[in-house]
Amino acid sequence: AVEALTLAVVAGAVALALLQVLAVPIVRAMGATGELVAPAVEYLRIRALAGPAVLIITASNGIFRGWQDTRTPFLVAIGLNAINLVLDPILIFGVGWGLRGAAIATVIAQWAGAIGFLWLILGSRREALGVRPILPRPRDLLPFLSIGGALVTRTFSLVGTLTLATAVATRVGTLAVAAHLVASQLWLMLALLVDALAVAGQAIVGRLRGEGRADDVVRAADRLLAWGLGVGILLALGFLALAPWLPRLFTDEPAAIAATRTVLPFVIAMQPLNALVFVWDGIYIGAEEFRYLALQMVVSAAGAVVVLLLVVPMGWGLQGVWWGIVTLMFVRAATLAFRYRRAFRPVPAGES
Repeated sequence: AVEALTLAVVAGAVALALLQVLAVPIVRAMGATGELVAPAVEYLRIRALAGPAVLIITASNGIFRGWQDTRTPFLVAIGLNAINLVLDPILIFGVGWGLRGAAIATVIAQWAGAIGFLWLILGSRREALGVRPILPRPRDLLPFLSIGGALVTRTFSLVGTLTLATAVATRVGTLAVAAHLVASQLWLMLALLVDALAVAGQAIVGRLRGEGRADDVVRAADRLLAWGLGVGILLALGFLALAPWLPRLFTDEPAAIAATRTVLPFVIAMQPLNALVFVWDGIYIGAEEFRYLALQMVVSAAGAVVVLLLVVPMGWGLQGVWWGIVTLMFVRAATLAFRYRRAFRPVPAGES
């Protein structure tokens, strides 16, 4: 636990420094021009101040999942989001800080969450959880860096592809990027709902493997996938029923609403496939299949990038951007399914 938190602080500090120095070229690489550059740079530099806090929260979530405790992270998440929910309207509208206020509210909320986790892990629950607050040696961090390298590759490929999708949408036009961000926010919200099953996969599969219960691993994984598919279908049906009203949660601009409705079918139709992919992710992480996760994500990202780079030259518009995201998820599902039955199967009698 202490080693994970140490790496989180160090990596967060490095990320903070890089984002401060490279904020302008990063924003320009995303396609921002003219009057959009200055507020985007200011927002990025303020939000970057939460870099260490974000990684402390991420590491702490992993620590509590390893202890089979998902209730504590849930309570911390409620607390920090409540802070954000209260501060956003006050700082954005009440004080009149606009976009700057949104960034400051999030930074305060994330540091509150990070401090709360540190107080629990290193303070009130330290003895009960057996945490020793001793600064780790560099060699103690090597196992984290080995596993972390594969997961960083996986995460960078995923986030990089989604970032490229936003950059391409920006180049399609202002209206297109507005509609894309509304649709992608809905997509992300649904992904986080299904992520609950992925977290269960990490915890349950990891524990059963540690106990040497190979057959139970297979049964648990199959059951989680069935739950994931069912939840994905229910989410698709629910969002299909709400589709006429969903864009109005984000904007009252008629043109933006119309543009968003052109890509909502992608968000809705992808839900069962997305759910399976997210649950598979959790199962593979619980089984410590980190290298394969990195490899399949790189392959999936490569396919999506090819589609995304053709959007502007071919004039495919915003729908072309979402076909790129569909390509990402379809290849991910295919590559995860390909290995699943070989890596997760009942152990025949007499076999080690």
